[in-house]
Amino acid sequence: MKQKLPKRSNTFGIIATILGLTAFMVPRPLLLACLVTLTPLIALSFLRDRTKLLSFMATSLALGLLYLAIQEKDKGVSMYEVKYEVNGKNCLIEYTDATGGTIQEMNESGIWIKKMQMKGDVFIHLSARSKDSTSKVLAVIFVNDKPIEVESASGAYATASVSCQPQDVTDK
Repeated sequence: MKQKLPKRSNTFGIIATILGLTAFMVPRPLLLACLVTLTPLIALSFLRDRTKLLSFMATSLALGLLYLAIQEKDKGVSMYEVKYEVNGKNCLIEYTDATGGTIQEMNESGIWIKKMQMKGDVFIHLSARSKDSTSKVLAVIFVNDKPIEVESASGAYATASVSCQPQDVTDK
């Protein structure tokens, strides 16, 4: 006796395609939420639906949404030239690098300068701590050649610390 296979429909493909089409009308910041909802529906449509045409359409829509979400994430973030400057002998310098990581260096000479390109939404920090009991240190962050943050300290093991976001340059 032949065993009857359950009848398959295109329900999941239809739902995924409709959701994919309507997702293009939602505000851009919500695109990732739509993708999270759409992905399991696409997987179910490939596994359960009778024809795969709607599954392929929904997959194409999801890839389009992913592209838009990536574009939205990178949109509006400008690059800035950041220059760190420390004036002080024998001090430990700690600063944020272009990837957002923290780097430590020793400055034995008088003036230390570091330049790099950074995204405007990265929080950057510069600190200089004297290793001497009598010393003076000056820490400055420049963004696009404008001094944005300046601090000096003097005395035993003085520390000068400054921080900002490069996009703050438009506010100062």
